[in-house]
Amino acid sequence: MRIRTSQKFSELLLYLIAKAGNIGVVETKLMKLLYFSDAEYFNRRKKSISGVDYFRNHFGPTPDMRVITRAYQELSDVVAKEERTHNGKKMTVVRVKSKDFSYKVLTEEEMEVANEICKIYSNLSAVQLSDLSHLDPPYLAAKPKGKIDFKFVLYRKHTELDVEESANEEDQRQVAADISDDSLARLFEHVRAES
Repeated sequence: MRIRTSQKFSELLLYLIAKAGNIGVVETKLMKLLYFSDAEYFNRRKKSISGVDYFRNHFGPTPDMRVITRAYQELSDVVAKEERTHNGKKMTVVRVKSKDFSYKVLTEEEMEVANEICKIYSNLSAVQLSDLSHLDPPYLAAKPKGKIDFKFVLYRKHTELDVEESANEEDQRQVAADISDDSLARLFEHVRAES
């Protein structure tokens, strides 16, 4: 099962890189696109696309670094990482170097969700997308360096993506029952501070 999860993550990673075209995508932005794709899919289907864990880091939610490293190794024939400088800042840009690939485990529905996320967030910079991820309830409810629980997507303000697919009251109660009191307290503390 672990290999399948890794392959699903690798294909989602490749799909998002390929959507960026020849110019590539800044790696920080790519990590947030992965997160938002998995979170939105969880919002709709109660499971993420990739099945990997995300963690609350200083620059926002990021997948397990071991999984990222393994995915880049698996994709080394088709994906390139390059160091670039923009406005005096160094950044890592990831791009597709070969179009000789196919998706074997990523479903059409999963690609559709990732595509919707790209359409919504592609115009944002890596910094803007990172800032936005810091306001997402699953991120807010996690402890620093702790694992992010996607069940908190139920506490998002409605967006154009989740209005049609939002959970009904019974689903919300069932998922909320699985969320620890400590996590809820952190989320509500943030909401009160923002009010």
